[in-house]
Amino acid sequence: MKQGDRGAFSTLYLRHRDAVYTYCLHLQVGENEAQDTVHEAFVRIHDKLDSLTDGSAFRAWALSIARNLVLNGRRNIHVEYGHDEDPASPDGDPFESMVREEISAAVRRGIKKLNPLLREALQLRLVQELSYKDIATVTEVTEDVVRIRLYRARKALVQLLRPFGEKET
Repeated sequence: MKQGDRGAFSTLYLRHRDAVYTYCLHLQVGENEAQDTVHEAFVRIHDKLDSLTDGSAFRAWALSIARNLVLNGRRNIHVEYGHDEDPASPDGDPFESMVREEISAAVRRGIKKLNPLLREALQLRLVQELSYKDIATVTEVTEDVVRIRLYRARKALVQLLRPFGEKET
């Protein structure tokens, strides 16, 4: 797609804005800031569209631009994890629903305690479902560094959640 094709850019915007917005929410404190970052990111994407050489890497490129905007605007990465929507079905077991919510809350608390670099790698892999290569592109590190960060994030999360999984005797 070239810069002059408005319809194609609109399609790219509609296809990727939610992913960029969600990623920004994970990096920033507020929804308004995330919306502003998405807007600024897509303005920059539009202006630099001709520099994209691999169209299949658009999502990673867009996330990378958003990430740079966030990091340039803030030197600290703040993460806000919303609550998972997992309502019990009308005929579902309320106890199971409560246990699921308790587990989800424990995982969210554990993720918040991770080092910001580990948390970012985990979020890009699990929430954005990016490949190691795309995570490396977004975070401007090698794939080996991504592998190490994900390994450390998973290991730290297991350690943080270990007390939650211990059974009372």
